[in-house]
Amino acid sequence: MQLSKIVPKHRVTQYFLWCKKDWVTIDPTFRSIRSGAKNKMDNCFWCKYKFKDGEFMSLAARDKGTNVVLCADCADKVLDTIQGD
Repeated sequence: MQLSKIVPKHRVTQYFLWCKKDWVTIDPTFRSIRSGAKNKMDNCFWCKYKFKDGEFMSLAARDKGTNVVLCADCADKVLDTIQGD
């Protein structure tokens, strides 16, 4: 699984081991629990989409680094690469 995008002068590619779509809904309780954390998990790791209350977040494990949250569109792209492999 992977996501790729072209950034000025170079391409960035992230590899994922797995992705759990519709992992959890974001709500005020989730925001308050994560408010003291370094990574508040309130936006998509890949496209930086800011989650609104009531939306589902997806959880994905990168091959290097920590787990990240993705929006539904980015999670679909990651899951589509599984079928392409």
